[in-house]
Order: sequence, then structure tokens, then C-alpha cells
Amino acid sequence: MEKTGEKEANIQVVVRCRERNEREEKENSPIVVFTGLDARGREVQLRTSPLDKIPNKSFFFDRVFGPDANQQLIYQEIVVPILEEASIGV
Repeated sequence: MEKTGEKEANIQVVVRCRERNEREEKENSPIVVFTGLDARGREVQLRTSPLDKIPNKSFFFDRVFGPDANQQLIYQEIVVPILEEASIGV
């Protein structure tokens, strides 16, 4: 787990954003959630206006996974470190 100052963080907020589903693709719905280009992102941007008249809203989390992330990646990156710490009594 990450250290925040001198204390350890006991809670992590992790977000996984999905890709458009079949219905959304058939309806040609725009993509409104963006997770950034890097695999280890912390920001989600929400497009609130299709014409870019209103700026995107940004939300920050401890970790953000985009649509390309699979269950194995999330398990390795998030769950395994927690289990390792629990097994040694941290």
C-alpha cells in the first residue's frame, strides 16, 4: 500500500472504466469517459458536452484502469499487494 506522509493509507479508491457496450456502439453513442494514455493513470475525464462548449470534468483516484485492463492485471496490481501485506501482518 502507498504511504501518505507518515501514515499508511488504509483505503484505496480504484476505478475501472468499461468500454462502450453493444447497444451504445449500435446507437453510435459518443465516448464520454477518458482514462488517459498511460496504464497507471489516476485521472478520469468526463466529457459533459459533445461540442466541447463545457470543459471536461476531471476526477482523481488512487488508481484508474481503462477498458483495456483485464481481471488478471487488476488482481496483480491491486489485490496481490494487499494479500501479501495481510499475510505478514502489516
